[in-house]
Amino acid sequence: MPESPPATGATPEAGATPAAEEPQTPPEGGEQEAQPSELGDAGRRALEDMRLQLKRVTRDRDELAKAQRDREDAERTELEKVSAERDDLQQRVSALEHEGRARTAATDAGIPDLWDRLKGDTPEELTEDAKSMAERLGQRPGGVTDLGAGARPAAPATGHAGMNERIRRAARR
Repeated sequence: MPESPPATGATPEAGATPAAEEPQTPPEGGEQEAQPSELGDAGRRALEDMRLQLKRVTRDRDELAKAQRDREDAERTELEKVSAERDDLQQRVSALEHEGRARTAATDAGIPDLWDRLKGDTPEELTEDAKSMAERLGQRPGGVTDLGAGARPAAPATGHAGMNERIRRAARR
């Protein structure tokens, strides 16, 4: 006796196939999704119900994962919280120590305003970079910048007049 078609709104049982049709095997390389036009009314309804159920299950999974993360954060021990804070403070101290070394190297090279542009991790690397930067900027030892303008001392005199002046200056010392 042939099976009666399922009632309207009912979903077919897993593995059930219509009596008149043979089950189709999916092509090699993956599953073939049935087209809604090939399913009939009951099949389309079942497919739509499965899609809605998948959305609900996915949403529930995401909510449960978030709740679990929140619970784990709330259950963190005081030691874990203090350890995380300690790690953060160690990073900040390290950054401040590096800034101090860079400021010292820049000040010693006569370019205190350019401390934040120095590269290097060790005091030696910072000092080397500060010296090379000062040289590129025309910095003279002692912190006097030679910008190529302004009053300059007179060139040493040559000849008898110049020699006399140099002798007088040397005698005054």
